[in-house]
Amino acid sequence: EAEVAFHRFEFAAVLVAADGHQSKVTVKDVSARGFRLEHFDDLHEGDEVELRLDKGEVLRGRLQWSLGNEAGGIFLDPPPLVD
Repeated sequence: EAEVAFHRFEFAAVLVAADGHQSKVTVKDVSARGFRLEHFDDLHEGDEVELRLDKGEVLRGRLQWSLGNEAGGIFLDPPPLVD
């Protein structure tokens, strides 16, 4: 099965930029490889970020694109399995 499943749901997270700046974001989609989020900040392709989830989990990623108030990236560490 080569298909990558996307899980469409929304949850709040805190995005921490490489310079330490924190902002609230809404994660829209998650797959085994990456994520899409809604933000109101100045994010750019190539930015390395941390997503801090409400359960204390931290996911590291690199933004692959940013357009308007949406951005998407890949995980730098494999995330826990999403069912």
